[in-house]
Amino acid sequence: MVSDMNALVSQVADAISAGLILATKDGETLWHNATSATILGDIAVPRLVQAGVLADGPPVDLELPSAQMPLDCPLGKTGRQWIRASCQRLGNLLLYEISDRTEVRRVQEELTHLADHDPLTGLVNRRVLTARLTELLREPRDSSNAGGLLIIDIDNFKDINDVRGHAVGDEVMRSLARLLRETLPGSAVLGRFGGDEFGVVLTEEGSAETLAMAELLCNVAASTPLVVFGEALRVTLSVGAAPADGERDCEVLFGNADLGLYEAKTAGRNRARLFAQEQYRHAVQRVNVVRRVREALLNGSLGLDAQPIVDLTTGETTSYELLVRLRDGVYPTVGPADFLPTLERGDLVRELDRWVIGKATEALASPAARTSGLSLDVNVSSRSMDDPTFGEWVVAQLHEHHVDPSRLGLEITETTAISNLDAARRLATTLRTAGCRFSLDDFGAGFGSFVYLKNLPFTTVKIAGDFVRQADTSGADSVLVDAVVRAATGLGMTTVAEYVDREALVSALRDLGVDRGQGYYLGRPAALDRLMHDPQATTQPLPRG
Repeated sequence: MVSDMNALVSQVADAISAGLILATKDGETLWHNATSATILGDIAVPRLVQAGVLADGPPVDLELPSAQMPLDCPLGKTGRQWIRASCQRLGNLLLYEISDRTEVRRVQEELTHLADHDPLTGLVNRRVLTARLTELLREPRDSSNAGGLLIIDIDNFKDINDVRGHAVGDEVMRSLARLLRETLPGSAVLGRFGGDEFGVVLTEEGSAETLAMAELLCNVAASTPLVVFGEALRVTLSVGAAPADGERDCEVLFGNADLGLYEAKTAGRNRARLFAQEQYRHAVQRVNVVRRVREALLNGSLGLDAQPIVDLTTGETTSYELLVRLRDGVYPTVGPADFLPTLERGDLVRELDRWVIGKATEALASPAARTSGLSLDVNVSSRSMDDPTFGEWVVAQLHEHHVDPSRLGLEITETTAISNLDAARRLATTLRTAGCRFSLDDFGAGFGSFVYLKNLPFTTVKIAGDFVRQADTSGADSVLVDAVVRAATGLGMTTVAEYVDREALVSALRDLGVDRGQGYYLGRPAALDRLMHDPQATTQPLPRG
């Protein structure tokens, strides 16, 4: 009977997924189960002790040595398998517990990689590139090796997507990424900002070398055909170059490189331009907008307009999209299209996003908004999407003001979602779990649209204006809108058409099954404060068709 019980205990111990070793205080193994032998092989207890696995101490993560390394090699060196080991006292004996953590470690490394890399090209993303540039600007350097920033834009890339399809466009991006990586020096950091834009942080070049490298990239791209699905395609690049000499502000350097890129495109594309002080007037208009927005956040000269989103069947307003306005009284007047792209380069846009969410939450918490059931939608930048704390912060704001989360919707553009799928999924999951709405804006403007629609938990799809504008006259556009509606409806999502500017378009979109619309014909933006006092301030009656 005793022998049968011992055999049963041994079978149970061998069936446990964790390895178990019973040893003396001197390290002599008295008993072990089969799993421990499978995980550790010939590694003995003294080796665990040497690696820091102590009695009643915290669990220790260790990397086992590879088969090519001697067995007496210290644990924790490069190897093939990760384990977690702990030890507890059992009277005068010690019980070691070992679990295989290799798969957990692999998943963690993959998630870390996804957070820092562009999924399409495998290059580092904007967050990593910005961090490296910030480090560079903090290092003491002279002008001969101050480094610099390149912003690279593919000329007329939209034509490739429109004529040849997004699958070809995606492969062009991958092939070009490989070509740029092969051309750049090993010390350079190449990344993708999103869309058709790349960035390069040069860490050892002076001003002249920065421009020379930009010109080299243009020449190599123009003279090297990219073989895509068996066909040779040629692309050209426009590159803006900004030397880092003496600059300490990352946002300013991004603005300088952007200005160089603007000059390259204005001069005819397929060329590089170096930021120069004679471009100061343009730089003031584009770069100093960062200062103006920062001051506006402090002195209250930012405003919010609200534009209605209308049910195309009932004509009722379902929600309002908030639009940021800079009303600081400074000439020249700049609109969102002028200052938001510049802010996206730095961290100030994250502060702006939180300001907008805060104002939206306060508005939704007002007695008038509670009575009317007002719902608001807010655009979110890629920088806020990348912030792992942003989603929980939004939810906390709603709870603090006792606002029903379903009355707030957040929007990210398709290009933003593409730039960091893992961050987009994390934010979407946090907001959807809390009960917020979550929209994919400008749907159709990026790559592989339906792939992202399938894999991200959106409630709403906003169809890009390029598809909507001619949906009542263009057979191709109506077919594309119909495809989006069918896909979104099948996935349980609501569709919104943007840029609805005439009555005929309303009827066409309604016939195609689009749920809602937004545009000047349906309602122009009006100040949020005015809307709070007059809910009809932005809308006009919708004709029935």
